[in-house]
Order: sequence, then C-alpha cells, then structure tokens
Amino acid sequence: MCENFEGSTCGFELGKFEKEQMEIITDVEMINEVVDYLETIDALNYMEWSKLTISERLAVLNYVESGLAQIEHRPALNVQFKDLDIKCLGYHCDSERLIVLNSKYVGANDPLIHREVIDTIIHEGRHAYQHYNVDVNCIHESLSEVKEWERNFYDPQWRYYSYKGQKIYIPFDDGETIDVGYRLYANQPVEIDARNFASEVLRKLESKGVIVSII
Repeated sequence: MCENFEGSTCGFELGKFEKEQMEIITDVEMINEVVDYLETIDALNYMEWSKLTISERLAVLNYVESGLAQIEHRPALNVQFKDLDIKCLGYHCDSERLIVLNSKYVGANDPLIHREVIDTIIHEGRHAYQHYNVDVNCIHESLSEVKEWERNFYDPQWRYYSYKGQKIYIPFDDGETIDVGYRLYANQPVEIDARNFASEVLRKLESKGVIVSII
C-alpha cells in the first residue's frame, strides 16, 4: 500500500507516552470484532457490492471505516477516492485525516479486486490505529511494539520509507543486481503489522463467504 505522511507535526521523541489506565483490547479480540462487524454489512458481500454505483460504494466504505475506528478506539477518518497510479491501491494520510483509495479498483467489478479493496481499507485503518497509539494515546497491548512504530514513523535515522517505484540495486558477486526498493518498504514494522492484521481479518472473512478465496 502507498503511504503519505507529509505534513505531520509530531516530532520523534521516544518514550514520550505512557499507557492510559483503561481496558486494553488485544489484536485477537480486535480482529474478531472487525470480522463480526464486516459480516453484518450486506453491501460488502460481492454479489451486493457488484450492484452498487461508485457513490454508493463510497458511502459503504465510509460506513466501514466508522465502524473500524470505533472497534480500534480511534477517531474515524474520511474515505475518499482518487485516480491513482495503477500500482497504488490506496494510502493513509494522518495529517489530513484521510484514507484514499484508488478509484480504478473501487469502481471495478471483479471478486478479486473487491477483496483487494476490503484488504486496503482494513490495512490503511490499521495505520491510523498505529498513529493514534504513537501520537495521541497508547492503548495497544504491546508498548514495545508501539515504540517500534514510533521509530519507524519519526526516527530521523529509520523513519518511514515511502516506496514510489524508485530503484535501489544491490550487487552480487556474480555481477547480477537486485532491486530492493519495494522490499525496504514492505519490511518496515508498520507495514508488516498492517499487512498481518488485514490478512488475518481476510482469512476469517473467507471462511464466512464474505470475500472470495485466492487459493
């Protein structure tokens, strides 16, 4: 997924936050709540989704985001569609309180693309959850993980790497080279976490027949 953190005003200051004295929801509990919530939205079932106009899909996805935000104990963001590069499914912009999805994908009628749209809204919502824990209030079950997210977002040495197709080549002894640009992006802590969270939700949605299986 693409990311956009331009305009963030939060400086890097490890250890600046403390856990609030409140009931902490674990990732396992959160995933199960998200699955139960999404299963109740009839319009997310592909057969119903395929009948919706683009404006109706926008309304559904804003409704999805509002429910995800409530489950994740964070403010809801505004979901918008934009005509993005074909390689970009969407991005989260914390400074503008936005989740942007690629209109090319949202407007398509294809069960596999439908799956990707749901994956993206969950993935980008997880980035909003990460930012809420780092910037506002730490409610995540693992404080050490939140500190790792903070390093990934703001540490001047290790801050977030936004992949935009740039080529970064590493040479091998045999003279061959490999582009590791996308790997650097995908293997960041915040991306691994968001990807794992969304994939577990999708796995459970598959079993309930809400989305198609890719197997």
